[in-house]
Amino acid sequence: MAKLNLFKTIFDFLDNSARISPDKVGLIFENREYTYKEIKGRADDVSCLLADKAKRGDIIALLSPNVPEMIFCYFGILGAGRIVLLLSSNISDENLIMQIKKINPKFIFSHRKYKSKLEQLAQSTQPKEHPFGEWGKEPLKFP
Repeated sequence: MAKLNLFKTIFDFLDNSARISPDKVGLIFENREYTYKEIKGRADDVSCLLADKAKRGDIIALLSPNVPEMIFCYFGILGAGRIVLLLSSNISDENLIMQIKKINPKFIFSHRKYKSKLEQLAQSTQPKEHPFGEWGKEPLKFP
């Protein structure tokens, strides 16, 4: 009899859902449906992106409104063995700077609407650099 593993990770739930029910809808946003296979594929893209940018256990910040790309990045970061620092989309500039300075993430994924906020952050935290990726631009390639 197979031993039941009760200590699965959040990423394992996505991985299993994509394997068992790949065409089942796992996410609906506005008028768009995403299957588990699509979610897993996009999460895997993020994991691959992180392969040469951060090592296992590094902290990756995620600043996003509640959009599908946030889910893809969240699962991709976890799937790559990195730690996710979720930043509230309505975070104050002061609190954002304090958290970034204190936690010191290796990389920041952000929705493009926060680009100016992160550029100001980069200026205020010099010389430490916090590279960031934004949706819809290379290298994330989200539609």
